[in-house]
Amino acid sequence: MKAEAERLNQRPFVLYLNRLAKLPLTDRWFPEIASPAQGVIAVAPPSLRDHLNDKLRDLLERRRELIQQLGPFK
Repeated sequence: MKAEAERLNQRPFVLYLNRLAKLPLTDRWFPEIASPAQGVIAVAPPSLRDHLNDKLRDLLERRRELIQQLGPFK
């Protein structure tokens, strides 16, 4: 995934697919939500997006007990 981060002009990072956070769409949580780009720095290519969605779907279907729900709306 280091190459994907570099392609998105970002430092390598980790996505924990077993942690779900429900956050309100407010400027407190997303300070640039009202700006034209809404704070979006880059968009994942479809292949990466699809890969992550497949992994998350598999986790939801097979190991739901491993998922932690975080955020103000648990």
